[in-house]
Amino acid sequence: RATITQESWFVVRGSIGICLYDLDKTAIQEVKLDQGGLLITFNGGHSMEALEEGAVVMETKNEPL
Repeated sequence: RATITQESWFVVRGSIGICLYDLDKTAIQEVKLDQGGLLITFNGGHSMEALEEGAVVMETKNEPL
């Protein structure tokens, strides 16, 4: 069984903005992903927003905790 959540995002169309947070919920980095971009996280948290209307993102993650 997983003890932490790992996630990844692949931008199929458009662009998205992601803010990454450490375990104390402190923002540590902002990332812009355009079409074809991929981001993989290990621990911590995130927020995400579409930067273009019609943006499409594929998200994968391990089992819910």
